[in-house]
Amino acid sequence: MHHKPQLTFKNEDRDFHEWHQGVTHYGLWAFIIKDEEWTNCLSNLQKKLSMYLHDEYQRQPHITVFTCGLLPDGIQTKEIDRQAQEINKLAIKPFLMEFESFHSFLNCPALRVRFPGNSLTRIRTSLNNILKEDRVAPVEPHATIGLYNGIYSIPEIFARAQDTPVTLKPLLINEISYCVYETKSIKGPLQIINSVTFN
Repeated sequence: MHHKPQLTFKNEDRDFHEWHQGVTHYGLWAFIIKDEEWTNCLSNLQKKLSMYLHDEYQRQPHITVFTCGLLPDGIQTKEIDRQAQEINKLAIKPFLMEFESFHSFLNCPALRVRFPGNSLTRIRTSLNNILKEDRVAPVEPHATIGLYNGIYSIPEIFARAQDTPVTLKPLLINEISYCVYETKSIKGPLQIINSVTFN
C-alpha cells in the first residue's frame, strides 16, 4: 500500500551550479495568469502560508504547460520558433481552465487546475513533436503558491490553508507564452519571450 508523504521538502535557496553547469536560462511554455480574482487568491494564500515559504518569490502566477529545459544555445532557438509555428497551425480556440483543489507537492503548495476537452493535450503533443520535453514526473497542471523553506507537516499546511476558502470562477485561456528564467535563482521572475494567441 502506498501512503501519501506527510512532510514537505526543504528547498535550498541558492545557485544550483551543479545542475545548470553555467547555462544561464531555462525555458518553458506556460499559461500566464493575469485575472485579478486568481492572482488575488494566490497572493492571499502566499501570505497565509508565509511562515512555510521562502521570501521574495518573484515568479509570476502561471501554469507550466511544457518544459523545454536548459538553453545552452540561447533563449530563442529554431526549435522554439518551430514550436510556436506548430501551435499556430493547431488553430485552437480559447478554452476554459477550472480550479480543482488546494494541493501540496513535496516542494510547494499549489492550486490544482483542470482543462475540460483536449486542447491542453493537443498543445503538449504538438510541442513534444518538435522538442522532447525535459520532464520526469507526470503532468499535474497547477499554479505554484511559493516554495517551502523547511520540513513541515503537510496536514498542518492543509489545515492552515482551509482558513482561506478557495472558490474561483473558470478562467478563459486565450494565449500561451514561451518564457525563460535565470537558473541562478529558484525564485526569480519569468521573462516572456514570445506568445501565441488563440482566437
